[in-house]
Amino acid sequence: MAKSKHQTAEKAAQNVKTPDFIAYAVIDRNGGEGKARWREIGSAWVHSDGNGIQVRLDAFPVDGTVTLRVPLPPKSDA
Repeated sequence: MAKSKHQTAEKAAQNVKTPDFIAYAVIDRNGGEGKARWREIGSAWVHSDGNGIQVRLDAFPVDGTVTLRVPLPPKSDA
């Protein structure tokens, strides 16, 4: 029996590794006088051998600069 697309996608979602980094485009406002705006544009994962990083971008910043940051832990509702 062939797997449905839903079953295949569900299985793939269970195997997704949490990103090691979140990729941001930092948008400078008012020539550095205003607060910079950080836009999440992708994710990055360290290779299993530790000798590289795979970056997956959903958008590409106009200035070509990507900032990678370690994801923050989820905020608690306490």
